Amino acid sequence: MANDDYFVVVFKLLNYFYQKMKAGESINQNDLTPAKLGINLPYLMDIYRNLFEDGYLTGSYVESDYDGLEEIHDLSVVRITTKGVEYLQDNSKMKQVYKTLKELKEWIPGM
Repeated sequence: MANDDYFVVVFKLLNYFYQKMKAGESINQNDLTPAKLGINLPYLMDIYRNLFEDGYLTGSYVESDYDGLEEIHDLSVVRITTKGVEYLQDNSKMKQVYKTLKELKEWIPGM
């Protein structure tokens, strides 16, 4: 799977929020920019919208500004839900993504 594949991005986002929750750390908006995720902003907003609507993330929503640009309303309050954690743990697609990313990390230093 490519790094910009939908399920890879979903895994990265859910895993990020889960790790922050477990560590009791605050969300850093700079960690989740489209550039860092290797995708464009509209694609990222579509993914976030789905994660909120499907109940995997909570605390915020995707909104449009007066120019029609979409953004997350206050990313710092976004939290992963129990459903999001279960999705990470139980979903076979997520396990495949995790395995692929783990293998890539072993092959590519610094990833």
